[in-house]
Amino acid sequence: MSLLINQKILNILFYQICFIPFLLVSGPFFPDLIVVLISITFVIFTIKENNLNLFKNYYVYFFLIFYILIIISATFSVDKYLSFKSVFFYFRFIIFFIAFKYIFEKFENSETIFFKFLLIISFILIIDSFIQYYFDYNILGMKKIFSEGHGDRVTGLFGKDEILGSYLSKILPILLAFYFFINKKKTNENFILLLLILFFLSIFISGERAAFIQMLMFTIMFFILVDFKNKKKYFAIFLTAGLVLMTILVLTDKNKKVRMIDSVYNNFKQGNIFSQYHQSHYMTGIKMFLDKPITGHGPKSFRVMCGNKKYMYNKYSCSTHPHNTYIQMLSEIGILGFLLILILFTYICFLLLKFFIHKLFKKQQIFDNSYVIILIGLFVYLWPISPNGNFFNNWLSILFFLQIATLYLFDDKKQQ
Repeated sequence: MSLLINQKILNILFYQICFIPFLLVSGPFFPDLIVVLISITFVIFTIKENNLNLFKNYYVYFFLIFYILIIISATFSVDKYLSFKSVFFYFRFIIFFIAFKYIFEKFENSETIFFKFLLIISFILIIDSFIQYYFDYNILGMKKIFSEGHGDRVTGLFGKDEILGSYLSKILPILLAFYFFINKKKTNENFILLLLILFFLSIFISGERAAFIQMLMFTIMFFILVDFKNKKKYFAIFLTAGLVLMTILVLTDKNKKVRMIDSVYNNFKQGNIFSQYHQSHYMTGIKMFLDKPITGHGPKSFRVMCGNKKYMYNKYSCSTHPHNTYIQMLSEIGILGFLLILILFTYICFLLLKFFIHKLFKKQQIFDNSYVIILIGLFVYLWPISPNGNFFNNWLSILFFLQIATLYLFDDKKQQ
């Protein structure tokens, strides 16, 4: 295969990756199709180039073990068709993050170009959300949706799907990681502050409590761990601006106050884990795990088994998934799947703690800022207490593996 053809293929693959953040707005089908096309093309490419060594690393081994576990679990599933349909081709994500790193390293200015794509889609979504919040309709004429008990919800270009906050909270670590990577010598602190405030406001008005809490966790850890000029001053400005703007929104919008403040306080007061619904899902998931602790009931089986009287906790027990990654692993994949995700989270904690100790006591920054930022993003994504979407959902899997791909890309460049 000639070098010219090779480069043309890599160019096509690179721009396909760049469009994934845009395509995610349309739903799971088109971005997942791109992931599949990239994976197939990359496998053919590596075979022809006789470069299979790309797949020999501990990232691949880890996720390959996870893939084997979910396939074993699917084999013993209560609904084999549903389970296999959702996870049989899960290996495409493993190929994807390998392809991501290889393509970025071969494409000139790849990090800068990808950052610009991320920045454009982020600003489009944020501006659109503000327009929809204040004028009821967004730039495409989509009206705010009504959510029973919570009033109007801002969803922006996502239409009927209440995932604007989830998208922004998961894309922010990637965006900032690439920003710090391409601006190692000098960062624009005003730009960083503006970015954080805009994301903060957009996620807040989306009414997605879990995404908002994740955004706050990420921002606090970002200011603690990431090194840049005058960060204490900018953290104080962020806190002040965030509190003032949030207070104004809460005082002028009763629905936001009820959903984002009152409901959280009342659930905490009643001893619920996030909400009564979430608590019911968790207890149902634990009952499922105790009944089948080794292999679980199979991927995506929660929706099938939650209505079984044997596992029902109360009338709120049922949902498509238990809304927590670790409970989902226990109930659907079993103890081994749970332990593997816990190992990944523990490893991320270890790296962040190692970085923090060196920074605090030895005054050494052992990792690059970009690497630390994406570690924080994954820490927040896998935080055990946080409510989550379905781990095997294609849309969420793409966002998760975009973070894994970014971590893998910066892994060799993590040293200062």
